[in-house]
Amino acid sequence: MKVIAIIPARMASTRFPGKPLADILGLPMIEHVRRRVLLCPEIHEVIVATCDREIVNLVHSCGGLAVITSDRHVRCTDRVAEVMESKNADVVINVQGDEPLVHPGMFGLILDPLKNEKDLLCTNLMNEIVSDIELNNPNLVKTDL
Repeated sequence: MKVIAIIPARMASTRFPGKPLADILGLPMIEHVRRRVLLCPEIHEVIVATCDREIVNLVHSCGGLAVITSDRHVRCTDRVAEVMESKNADVVINVQGDEPLVHPGMFGLILDPLKNEKDLLCTNLMNEIVSDIELNNPNLVKTDL
């Protein structure tokens, strides 16, 4: 099973412009994310998808793969879909570019159901909300099981 991880990123974040290049302990955030994804042995290729030349230049200077996408995408999934059109993969993982602490083992949890259930089209990682603070945090995505 060929697995590609695509990391959508853009400089024009509404809440934190320039976030992908924000320095965290000497490395830009996007590079932390890219390197952590690379630690998963089940992922064959990691691509940063962006409409910003400065992100592409940074990723390339670190030895990574980055591609320019349209600057008209409304959602990160649109950016991922654009890159997917030119790739041949069995599974594509959309990794958010602002998660520098993503754990490589999480990707195995995403991939296991896809390996075991051949008709399954999509998986998502979720955590149970265990406090009112989490429940009321507008920055935490919620789902209904």
